[in-house]
Amino acid sequence: QTDSCASCSQPFRWIKHTGGAHYVRCPHCNYATCCGRAVHGNCWHSPAQGELLEEVGIDPSDSIFALAERLFAAPDKDVTFALKGGEEQAHGLILSASSSVFAQMLTAPMEEKATRRINLPDVDCATMRVFLRLLYSGHANEKDWKGSYQPKSTETLATNQVPILLLLQVTVLTKKYMVTHLIDLTTQTLIKRIKATLQGQPNVDLFDEVMAGAITN
Repeated sequence: QTDSCASCSQPFRWIKHTGGAHYVRCPHCNYATCCGRAVHGNCWHSPAQGELLEEVGIDPSDSIFALAERLFAAPDKDVTFALKGGEEQAHGLILSASSSVFAQMLTAPMEEKATRRINLPDVDCATMRVFLRLLYSGHANEKDWKGSYQPKSTETLATNQVPILLLLQVTVLTKKYMVTHLIDLTTQTLIKRIKATLQGQPNVDLFDEVMAGAITN
């Protein structure tokens, strides 16, 4: 079923949930409603899904999303990232398809092609896990950083919401490795989060730390 967006008047598609409820997202302006109510990114029937997943409009029940998550968890990855504090792995084909930089590293006569190993000693494991899950599925999951990354005590986070300083580091990776389908997503989400730190009761200390990190990177 299609309808016109209440925000930009462009046509969009209804998605029917098993309970009979309806969730819609406009692909043109990202305006979303669920059960007739405007929502900020999240369907009322799946509130635990990550903000970055919702930013790109992937319905959590979508079979393509489920396939991407299974691929992300698959044990047959053939490229290893040597990181600060450990290692993470990914599929070379996924990396090459997502990034011209990774494609060059893994196909040109370079050390990375021969060893299937990419050394990033300044990147921690939590940052790489978030980056890779986004690369595979556009989804953020707090299990990728819980226990290994401690958000600032002054930062209030929703379920699966990436801590802002971690999001900054992920955004840096998307730009450094030219992951075109994530650059705008992470940058716009970061901008939105920075603006949020200045609204209501401004979190000046967190804002200053984000700005310092952005300048450094």
